[in-house]
Amino acid sequence: MSVVGPNGSGKSTLMYLMAGIYSPTSGSIEIAGKPPASLSGGERIRLVGYVFQNPDQMFLNTTVRAEIEMTLKLTGVRGRVLGRLAQEIAKELGIDKLLDKSPHKLSVGQRRLASLAAVLAARPKVLILDEPTRGLDRETAENVMRYLMDLKREREMTVVLVSHDMRQVGDYSQLVYVMYDGRVIFRGTPEEVFAEAEKHKEWGVDPPQVYYATKALGKPAASLRRVKAYV
Repeated sequence: MSVVGPNGSGKSTLMYLMAGIYSPTSGSIEIAGKPPASLSGGERIRLVGYVFQNPDQMFLNTTVRAEIEMTLKLTGVRGRVLGRLAQEIAKELGIDKLLDKSPHKLSVGQRRLASLAAVLAARPKVLILDEPTRGLDRETAENVMRYLMDLKREREMTVVLVSHDMRQVGDYSQLVYVMYDGRVIFRGTPEEVFAEAEKHKEWGVDPPQVYYATKALGKPAASLRRVKAYV
């Protein structure tokens, strides 16, 4: 699923609550029957993985390898297998040659991939992606999203996508929540959200050109989705 809305609508706050970074001041939030904020570090990252919009907020170590291995250690991995698993995870994202480099000295796109690798190392049940492909070229962005959707199906993982890229939302989501002023004000498929033309400016939604093209050609809504991913 995706969460969209204008800046300041509450998307990041909701994600912080889901990830257990914030505790609710009223009410409660549970994922798989557990309140994330009450869990230990290792339990929390196995339940919810959060890839920040700004990857620099995540880095605590001097190398990419150390970042990934730190996550693995929190989940109980020890010994020689640490290095092997870190290598495998990095290779899947195409950053295995960057393992011994400082994450702070990488390009924006490389830092984003490094932060993603560190989060995925915990094999979380829920993966929150906050603008996950910002700073990546279109080809790399699509490869990363396809990889994540394959991983989602393989691990039976729930993916929550926060994005201003409506093409990405249309391609990789079946359900979209629109937030405004701290509340969810609309829920529907990408096509249903895109069809609310008079609300687009208020919602901060700019439908992709492919939506207008399929509409003009009288194509069914399903033709909007180039990739069938069940998010």
